[in-house]
Amino acid sequence: MPYPPSWLRVVEAAPDASLLGSLDAGEAAAIPLAERLGATLLADDASARAVALGRGLVVVGTLGVLLRAKQRGLVTAVSPTLDHMRSLGMFVSEPLRKKVLELAGESE
Repeated sequence: MPYPPSWLRVVEAAPDASLLGSLDAGEAAAIPLAERLGATLLADDASARAVALGRGLVVVGTLGVLLRAKQRGLVTAVSPTLDHMRSLGMFVSEPLRKKVLELAGESE
C-alpha cells in the first residue's frame, strides 16, 4: 500500500501560539486546522477536548472512532481492540469500558 493511502490527505499545520500555554504543539495545531477545514477533531486529551468544544468544534475520541467502526461494519467486535489498547497503556476506566461495550452491544 502506498504511503499515505490515496484516501488520506496530509496537511501541514502550525500550532496556534495562543493555545501553546495549555495544550501541546500537536493539539495547538490540530484545533485551528479542524476549524479551517470544518472537520471533526479527533482528541482524547481532556484539555484539548474542552478547548475544541468551547470553540464550537465537533470532537470524537479514540473510543468513539472504534464504536463508529463497529456500527459501519468495519470491525466485528470492539472488545478485543479496546482490551488491546488498554494492554498497550491507554487508560480507560472500568465504567467507561463497560459503557463503550454496552453501546457496542457487547455488554458482559
